[in-house]
Amino acid sequence: MENTLSYKPKPIDTGHVKLSEDMIELTEYLSKNTHEIWAKSREREGWTHGEVRDDNKKEHPCLVPYDVLSNLEKNYDRNTALGTIKLILSLGYNIELPIEKIAKNKNVNKTHINLLNFLSSQKGDLEQILHLWHAHDPNSWQDNVELYITFAERVIKFSEPLLAFDVLQEGIEFFSENLRLKELMGLTLARLGSYEKANEMLFALYQTGGKGSIETLGMLGRTHKDLWAHATIIEDKVAHLKKSRQYYQESYVIKKSFWTGINIATTYALEGQTKEAENFANEIKTLCLDESRDSSDYWLFATLGEACLILGEHDEALKYYSKAVEIGHQNVGDVNSTRKNARLLFDGLQISNAIKQKIEYALCIPKIIVFTGHMIDSSTIKKPRFPKSKEREVYQELYNFIKALGPCIGYSSAAMGADILFIEAMEALNNKISVVLPFSREQFEKESVNIKGDDSWVARFRKIMTNNHEVIELTKEGTQYSDYYYQYGNNIMYGQARIKSFQLETKLCPLAVWNKDDIGKSGGSSSFIKKWLDLGHDVNIIDLKSIIEKKDSGNPLEVISKEPIQELDYYDDYQIKGILFADTVNYSRLQDHEFVRFEKIVFGIVKEMIDSGKYRIATKNTWGDAIYIVFHKIKDTGLFALELNERIGSLQWEELGVSQDMKVRTAVHAGPVHCSINPVTGNMHYNGTNVCRAARIEPLTPPGQVYTSLEYASLAASEHIDDFDCVYIGQISMPKKYGVYPTYHLRRKE
Repeated sequence: MENTLSYKPKPIDTGHVKLSEDMIELTEYLSKNTHEIWAKSREREGWTHGEVRDDNKKEHPCLVPYDVLSNLEKNYDRNTALGTIKLILSLGYNIELPIEKIAKNKNVNKTHINLLNFLSSQKGDLEQILHLWHAHDPNSWQDNVELYITFAERVIKFSEPLLAFDVLQEGIEFFSENLRLKELMGLTLARLGSYEKANEMLFALYQTGGKGSIETLGMLGRTHKDLWAHATIIEDKVAHLKKSRQYYQESYVIKKSFWTGINIATTYALEGQTKEAENFANEIKTLCLDESRDSSDYWLFATLGEACLILGEHDEALKYYSKAVEIGHQNVGDVNSTRKNARLLFDGLQISNAIKQKIEYALCIPKIIVFTGHMIDSSTIKKPRFPKSKEREVYQELYNFIKALGPCIGYSSAAMGADILFIEAMEALNNKISVVLPFSREQFEKESVNIKGDDSWVARFRKIMTNNHEVIELTKEGTQYSDYYYQYGNNIMYGQARIKSFQLETKLCPLAVWNKDDIGKSGGSSSFIKKWLDLGHDVNIIDLKSIIEKKDSGNPLEVISKEPIQELDYYDDYQIKGILFADTVNYSRLQDHEFVRFEKIVFGIVKEMIDSGKYRIATKNTWGDAIYIVFHKIKDTGLFALELNERIGSLQWEELGVSQDMKVRTAVHAGPVHCSINPVTGNMHYNGTNVCRAARIEPLTPPGQVYTSLEYASLAASEHIDDFDCVYIGQISMPKKYGVYPTYHLRRKE
């Protein structure tokens, strides 16, 4: 008889099977039915629902309808369903759509019809939407504009403007004249904070055929309202608010939509024209009430809430806002837009603090958690920091904290111990996670998951990696400076969390599982907590020392304020630097005698900027028209790039005796680089993959602009730099097969 202890599962390999998009809906049906069969079986055996599993009492927390399950629990059933479908296909069987699913229009791909039905049903959660996008085939989608439109609309509702931008950018490449795609791109740019660019794009649509589109007009009104909110000059504010109302009124003339109508009322209220505001609010309220019976339209009830707020009917406003969120709580982007409008009216109508608080509570937006924590102790450690025996207690503390916080989005790494426990608790509560890894997931598993000889952590890590979370890998290789990369990863993670909190205008909540007896070196939890405190955050601590000793050990943060934490740059030969590459358009077209003149002008400006002493520069070099500078400070890198482009862009080249119009395109990046003395030149030299990364961004940058990386944008956010913005422009393919990377436009604040 085979020894069962040596049993190792060997499922049939179905990795080669690629599922088409029309299988997603079938997967969900199978997943739901799997749960129903399991629940029916448990019910027959006498099991009932309980908050925690209790085999003696026969109570189980998953004895609830499928739709109520967390994504973590749903994914068990989904993985089973996916595995079943893949096995059937791998064995040579076919799965065909039922006749009623096949489109009457034979020219339309039946797979696309199925996918459009799924997207329009509003059934899919964000994880499924991400899976669909990552699995989609652009060559298949390029004949169906509705796929891009419907997909983008769904993503926008989830408040994922970066993903929406990628979807729309690809769609516009195939359908460059499609009005709806461009309208959605304008909305996405506005939600990314690029108000000027959104306004310019929508105004161009207005001038070229969009005058008859209520969507173009409404979004133009929205962007002018955004510009009004951010303008600092009174005359500009007045002009933007008036234009906003006028565009909404143009739209309302075409169609009496409650969306544009309520915005007319709101802009009147903000202009101080109370009577006109109340007249429109009453008209829209009547219109909405006529349609509200048996309705499940989020925007209808959100509009009723806004109309009642303008009319001073605060209890009614609260009732309708609450109803809207009950219907559309998953559509964070919609709720955030509603809350923005409510906040504008709070100030414009001088709403009392008590009413504000109630409405803010009703229009709840997920908070952002950025997390750090200790790994589980090895068996040889003398003084316990996080003993394995305390794993369950720590998980429960995390679960309780997250549950009390309410809906939230988490940013974390995924090391064995506290990181994985945090992610599992977030999954159990159906919250979204973004995972930041300092290396590739394979290298990270070796470095930070599989180092204690406990295979269970590896299995848990791999499961997390398959759950459709956003995963950011900062380098594809391992490194001898691994602790340095952990600190780098922490800063990127914090920056990403801070960017997201700005997008949603919500609270950033740092959280740590930490033992105050451990004051670690740079890269550990201690340095991360110290950074949060120094930046003025209220840091939430799950106190391991108190859990271990089973008693209150005092304020764990006091020791951090007294103990110095080792600085990030503690390697002499490996440091984080800002990196700039720039070159000049039309350089190769210069006449022979113009090259010397060009060098005197352009390199003269660069030298003047360097000699000014405003920027801390580590090294500098030029060749041909190229400029390469390494900076000690992240902030200096961006400011230098902007000043360089502005100064060269303002030159009148013809007056300077140069036949070509010369503009600089500039790329900036930041990351760890190797520092050494160049044996040929004798100068300080910097190299490494991050230097190459900066060099690859520069050829893609439009003349007169500055492009940058996700890492630079995140580090700028982590350092609270507010001199410029980094605006997402999409996933861009780098030259020389370097890969596809998220890219940002660096610009002065508007």
